Amino acid sequence: MIKFIEGEPYNYQGSSAFSLIYLRPSKMKGTGIFKSLKGDLFHYQYEKMVSCTKPEPQYQNPPHKHCAMICHVANGGVVKNITLDCIIEQISDCVWYINDEFEIVQPKTKDELRIEDLQNLIKLHEDTINKYKCELEELKPTVHY
Repeated sequence: MIKFIEGEPYNYQGSSAFSLIYLRPSKMKGTGIFKSLKGDLFHYQYEKMVSCTKPEPQYQNPPHKHCAMICHVANGGVVKNITLDCIIEQISDCVWYINDEFEIVQPKTKDELRIEDLQNLIKLHEDTINKYKCELEELKPTVHY
């Protein structure tokens, strides 16, 4: 027997001529109160009513829990495995355990990439400058003025 939900449409004995909206159970056993689109009320036995809505499909093999993440990586995206704290760029880089947690890594903008390049260049040049300063400090005491 189907579960009747208030506000859902049902048809009488499979007739699709018009739908009736389920309102509530009737005082009579095994009967419900239904309303037509015109506003007329009907008392029908539940066993003579058929649901208009299609049931959710039941999958023999339901989709993988991380299906969306796997597809994202397959389409060229990047995902982070939060549980293992690692970045996944290819499907073969990871075993998709059900209990692991994943999140999509947003690609960096052009400005973010340029900032990283500039910071690396500054660091490189600071190291070089410090090296030259040390060498200069070593030479200064030996020079006679």
